[in-house]
Amino acid sequence: MFTSRLVTFSFITTLASISFLSGMHVSAIGKQFSDVPNSHWAKEAIEYVSAEGLMNGVSDSEFSPDTVVTRAQLATVLYRTLNKNYLSDDTHVDINNALDYGRDAQRRSDVNTILNAIYQYAIDNNGKLPFEFTSTKALEICKSEVRCPKNMIDLSELEEIYLITIPVDPESLDDISTEYTLFVDKKNRITISAPLNIIEKISVTR
Repeated sequence: MFTSRLVTFSFITTLASISFLSGMHVSAIGKQFSDVPNSHWAKEAIEYVSAEGLMNGVSDSEFSPDTVVTRAQLATVLYRTLNKNYLSDDTHVDINNALDYGRDAQRRSDVNTILNAIYQYAIDNNGKLPFEFTSTKALEICKSEVRCPKNMIDLSELEEIYLITIPVDPESLDDISTEYTLFVDKKNRITISAPLNIIEKISVTR
């Protein structure tokens, strides 16, 4: 089972966005956690925040990257970040820029969550996909509990078992679309993209 939108603000995603607040690259080496393999997309961010003492994981050996973040936990991390000599005196952080990084961090998490759920469904159903795709261009993905138009992607079959609800872009104002898109190429590779990205292009293909 894969995480839902309720879990997109995981420790990983939160900390990945926080680690970018100063625009600095990770250089410190933190703890090595048994549940964060080298292939994990946020391994660098996790090492950074553990080295800086912003978060220490749930034990000496585990970070629990998919744990749901509560408001209190998020507030604690932000407090530690803002009260640490983390930014030099002559560094000024544009709060809007920081929020942009945070939103893009959620988008990266969401597109991976959607693609992972689709592939788990395919594995469990002898290669069958939870949608039909005949378009030559990317189509928008419908939100949960809406009547999905024929020119959009309906992923409702993923709900309850693979997703509690379909992830939605953090700045989506559309009543029907998640603002995420799906495309299947001639080699049956699936690409999930976040067109509303701010800092850099966000898409994942498998």
